[in-house]
Amino acid sequence: MGVTHLAIWLANYLTGVKGQRTAVLEWNTHGDFRRLGDRRILEVDYYGEADAPVLAQCLNGKYQCIITDFGEITEAGIVECTRCDRKIVTGSASPWQMDAFMEALERGKHLDKSWQYAAAFGSGKTRNMMERRWHTPILEIPPSADAFTVTRADMDFFRKLLGQ
Repeated sequence: MGVTHLAIWLANYLTGVKGQRTAVLEWNTHGDFRRLGDRRILEVDYYGEADAPVLAQCLNGKYQCIITDFGEITEAGIVECTRCDRKIVTGSASPWQMDAFMEALERGKHLDKSWQYAAAFGSGKTRNMMERRWHTPILEIPPSADAFTVTRADMDFFRKLLGQ
């Protein structure tokens, strides 16, 4: 499960369960939202290839929550993330994918405690090793086949993720 899946899934939780007006901004060059277009799906508004004017429009608009999908975490992405109220770095604890996530954890040791980390895939043993090494809790992202569906178990995960 990637960052975009989690962003869409979280937006559907915030809108469908919490009743909050939510926008999701694709703030990267992946183009994943091209298929969605700039449109509304299940009461969530999606903005592909968003930029500063789109963000300003959303901040001054009707939204209670704005989720920004930065894609892969980079130094520039970290700088952009610092403006956010909640900062969630998503990665994988799978051996063949964990290098980038470990780099983000390494960078994160210089950041404040408002940063959260969540991992999809990989074993609990590997995740626990990473938590001990970087002295940082890493929330396990449960499997989700459909980002547009939120189950009761998903609600428990999102409450933990958002500290509710």
